[in-house]
Amino acid sequence: DRRGRDGGRMTATLRLTDGTTTVDLLTSGALALAKGGLSLPPPPLQPTWGGANAMRDGADLVDRRYDNRTVLMRLEIQGASHDALIANIQALNSILRTAMDTQRYGWGTEVHLEYKWTDATKTTYFDVLSGSLQMPEDLMSKWLDQGTLKTVREAVLTLTCRPFAHGLLSDSHE
Repeated sequence: DRRGRDGGRMTATLRLTDGTTTVDLLTSGALALAKGGLSLPPPPLQPTWGGANAMRDGADLVDRRYDNRTVLMRLEIQGASHDALIANIQALNSILRTAMDTQRYGWGTEVHLEYKWTDATKTTYFDVLSGSLQMPEDLMSKWLDQGTLKTVREAVLTLTCRPFAHGLLSDSHE
């Protein structure tokens, strides 16, 4: 079932944006987060150990760093027609391509995942480095709903983001 609205009022924000183009992942009618479909685990910690020698057991923690964060979303993608459905998939892939091109070539517009909890006053931003949209394997028969709205169920959006989110968007360049 679709999330993002409760009795007609917006309850949360989840969208990809480069400042010009925005893809709403909750309330657009084209894309919807599946129930329980958002995973924002902490970034993995990579410790560096050293100081081990033949005279003692164990090692000392020398350094640590965090890997990039992986964000996973299970989505429903809808369109009033098959052409509209394809356009919605292309819009999502286009903003992912913008994120990857910006990282690869060092120029262009950064893409951010904006996330705001229900009734929160401030938005959290994740810097998106790359992403992919995985469609269900048997798309044409099992996962494509042929009702009034054409719907792809169980698409998986995987984003690779910098390890830590930030508050105000202007803070990302300081």
